Amino acid sequence: MKTALALSLCLSLVLGASLASAKSPAPANRIAIASVKVDGVTHTAKVKLDGRGKIVPWSATKWASVTPGKGNSLFFWLGQNRETSGIEWERSGKAKNGYSLVTVGTTADSVTMGISLKAMKGFFKYQDLGSGNGNSQYVLTVKESKAKK
Repeated sequence: MKTALALSLCLSLVLGASLASAKSPAPANRIAIASVKVDGVTHTAKVKLDGRGKIVPWSATKWASVTPGKGNSLFFWLGQNRETSGIEWERSGKAKNGYSLVTVGTTADSVTMGISLKAMKGFFKYQDLGSGNGNSQYVLTVKESKAKK
């Protein structure tokens, strides 16, 4: 009798825990705003983070919503159409240090953005995969958008 009661109690605890976890809503997407000032022009990109903090595409066609400033934005590639712009490959993930990463590229070039909402900073790196000339890296200021997602 005690065994049946103990089994019943354990089963109800397990079922209750699984039902409680099933009812808890998934964390909502968040919007991070990354910016950097280069030669007097502020370049800004908004990226979407999923519930785990990983950068996900902004829309069906691009990785980020980009504010160009004067001329082309530093974040130009992340705001381009992923299928028609010439981007040949793309990756996104989350590093062990908590930074969310997205990299897009071609045979000749690649750009990587890494951001951390917790640290409120990030980086942007351009890499010339051909000659190796013109590589550059920038430190980003990152904040979370308070606008509705």
